[in-house]
Amino acid sequence: MQPSLAPIRTRALPKPKLTKARRASLIPACLAFALSCVVLLLAACGGGGSGGGAQVAPQSGELTMVMRDAEGDFLQYTVDVTSIKLMRANGDVVETLPLTTRVDLTQLVDLSEFFTHATVPSGDYTSIVVSLDYTNAQITVQDPNGNPFPATAVDSNGAALTKIDVKIDLPTDGPVRIGPATPALVTLDFDLDASNDINWGANPLTVSVQPFLSVTPSLDTTREHRVRGLLTSVDQATGIVTIDVRPFDRDDGDFGQIKFGTSADTKYEINGTEYFGDAGFTAFSALAASTPVVASGTIDNAMLTADVVLAGSSVPWANAQVVDGVVTSRSGDVLHVSGITGDFATGEFDFHRNIMVIVGDATVVTAPVFGLEGVDIGSISVGSRLHAVGTFANATTLDASAGRVRLEMNQVVGQVVAPSPLVVDLLRVNGRPVQAFDFSGTGTDIAHDANPQGYEIATGALDLSGLAVDGLVRVRGQVAPFGSAPPDFIAQTLINVDLESNAAALFVGWHAVNGTTAPFSATSSSRIDVDLTDANYSLVVRGVPMPVLGQLDSIALLAPNVPEGYLVSVRGTDEVHLYRDFAKLVQALNDDLSGGRRLAQITAGGRYNATTHELTMPRASFEFIAP
Repeated sequence: MQPSLAPIRTRALPKPKLTKARRASLIPACLAFALSCVVLLLAACGGGGSGGGAQVAPQSGELTMVMRDAEGDFLQYTVDVTSIKLMRANGDVVETLPLTTRVDLTQLVDLSEFFTHATVPSGDYTSIVVSLDYTNAQITVQDPNGNPFPATAVDSNGAALTKIDVKIDLPTDGPVRIGPATPALVTLDFDLDASNDINWGANPLTVSVQPFLSVTPSLDTTREHRVRGLLTSVDQATGIVTIDVRPFDRDDGDFGQIKFGTSADTKYEINGTEYFGDAGFTAFSALAASTPVVASGTIDNAMLTADVVLAGSSVPWANAQVVDGVVTSRSGDVLHVSGITGDFATGEFDFHRNIMVIVGDATVVTAPVFGLEGVDIGSISVGSRLHAVGTFANATTLDASAGRVRLEMNQVVGQVVAPSPLVVDLLRVNGRPVQAFDFSGTGTDIAHDANPQGYEIATGALDLSGLAVDGLVRVRGQVAPFGSAPPDFIAQTLINVDLESNAAALFVGWHAVNGTTAPFSATSSSRIDVDLTDANYSLVVRGVPMPVLGQLDSIALLAPNVPEGYLVSVRGTDEVHLYRDFAKLVQALNDDLSGGRRLAQITAGGRYNATTHELTMPRASFEFIAP
């Protein structure tokens, strides 16, 4: 039975040191493309084409696409990306996607994935068109208690959504400019926050979709990046690896080649065995061409250096049967997992609230992301994010007793109860509300089982000076082994959410009054004061709905130091305008209102000041209704 709720808005390691030789040899990540968020980095790279060493034509530039997503209310959001086109000012169209690619955006939380690499003709590109096919979309949303509900995508009229083209017209003074000596940095952001409304009152459940895309000249270097594909070559002298890209779950197609770097700090898992540093590089170098590879790491100065490299049978491929998810409870050797079941032989990937993963003494457990040795099935606890390989006994039971489990990086969000030692009132674990978890058995005895209202986090030498009671904190690290708490969690990184530049998401809507012609009490070139008198509004911080707004009459949207992009659209039309300048946005909004258009909703992301009720807003979407 669906919950009776008001409509809920959706949510859109230390860096290895490189030798000078390795840094000089790395190919820049030239264009990144974001699909909620999907990031595009466009840059002209004078040498090296998509053929891995072929000379780029004098009138061409390099194109590399990267996809990413953000934590939110979706547990699964799988759509087919059928085309990505760049359109020149003279009308020429360049197709950049070689094959339809099925993408589950929820698998990219805090992670960006390289999507394709191609050579693109030089020129000024004034529009970008992304074609999506929702015909076979798989969408699962979660309610505030973490309960999953399958949903169907519909358009503004309630009809089932099929194929849709989303076109963005770029500012006249800010086209995407590609050339052999003209680097450009662009972000194309398909904003799930603004693109979807969950219709909780519908039976069956539906999600109203009106895609909002924006383009901004920046790349999020704070996120981890991942590239998947087949091994082509390894440069022994520089540590540079070249692979044929195979994004997401594809095992075919020409998506070009990408190079990434390694270092003495890179960790490896090869055919289920862990290696570190030079020993790992030696074992990796001995692999045959076309071996499956997954590398993840950080981007600095447009260069990717791998923190972790997986290869061989450690990469799910061919006939692998897998589970990706989060352990919500554990009973002996049975793990209860909320996540995705996948069968690579059939191509079927489905979300399930409760998947049983059976482990045993013969289960190989690894944790390369943490650089841990000696992990075993006892290391798997409630809250652990994992990737399990085994054999399906039925649709929701994976027998991994003779298989493998790899532990992944975890993220928890909580409200500070005590800053030092750190204790939090746990709110979310790997994107799931804390209500979805049963912490029985996590402690040394029942009295020491993890208490979500007093969740103890070991922080080692991390700086805690900026934390305050009742403040929000985001922590990445390792869940303590089962039956060992306290502590309940071992932190690797810690972030004071109040200081994050993009932690907050604001939603303001006038749908109940069919839009408004007077949404603002005042505007200036650097500030918009939004009148909340007749609006519905909410604030979500790091995926957690927060009551910090209370009953407000207004909220201020402030210009940031560096805008990412602002999108203005008209419901039911293909009229979409992008602004990269806050003052020009304000002028456009006022012009639309003066022309009789009614503002229906605002979706804005940024940093919120609860004392002054101001949101410093680098990115936002504004949806109008035509008169």
